[in-house]
Amino acid sequence: MNIIFFGSTSDSILVLSRLHQFLSLQFNVLISAVVTQPSRPVGRKQVITPTPVEIWAKTHNIPVISFPHNPSQPQLFADDQVVIDTLQPFKADLLVSASFGQKIPWQIIHATKFGGLNVHPSLSGWYADKQPFAFAHSPEPHATVRRRFLTGTTPIAPFYHGVEGLKIMLNFGLDDVSKDILEKVQAMISIFSNAGVRIVSPIEKERMSAMIVLEVNEANKLREYLEHEFGILTDARKDAYLRLAPHIYNSPAEVRYAAEKIAESCLHK
Repeated sequence: MNIIFFGSTSDSILVLSRLHQFLSLQFNVLISAVVTQPSRPVGRKQVITPTPVEIWAKTHNIPVISFPHNPSQPQLFADDQVVIDTLQPFKADLLVSASFGQKIPWQIIHATKFGGLNVHPSLSGWYADKQPFAFAHSPEPHATVRRRFLTGTTPIAPFYHGVEGLKIMLNFGLDDVSKDILEKVQAMISIFSNAGVRIVSPIEKERMSAMIVLEVNEANKLREYLEHEFGILTDARKDAYLRLAPHIYNSPAEVRYAAEKIAESCLHK
């Protein structure tokens, strides 16, 4: 698998170094390039200093690329087309971003075989929920002693899930995973379309992703109803949209059952 990595901070190196370790394992992973922010003045003497990611990548003989930012909107590139033209020859299979700091043009993501994966740090540990491993849909009460460590602690569970999840995907074979998920998404879209449920996410084969977004009334109540009545886990946004995504471990029968129950509930709630 050919990967282009986007990152700028020392946090980024946690992800980049782990990906690089796959090179010495049984997985055929190649980091063909690292994209990081340009060197900037640092300290009192304003010494021009490269990002930690650039230093790490050059130490490991990985090509490093930087692009100037838009002066009025630093989170954007100065010229998206230059970025697109520069990265296209690498023919990446996957983009991985971790604490990069700039918006990656959507054209690059869509042109990449498996799209992009964004990894970002978040507060956990003492500043987390009371039950951080409950995987609840709605925010849980914060831990009462959360202010003991305002900076949080290492989110071990997400890192473990990310690493082990990638191993599982590579063992399955990404082409097989992509084909399996696409077939399940198409099956669900067919059921929703035939039932007259409004789908707002892309339904064209070349544009669709693993996530389906439905426009519904009272999305939060519908999400709770589906979980309570049928054990179907979805996600609600702005009380107007219901999001769902089949997984590699879902059987075709489970996918059909979920889609039919969701469609039925959307039309009668």
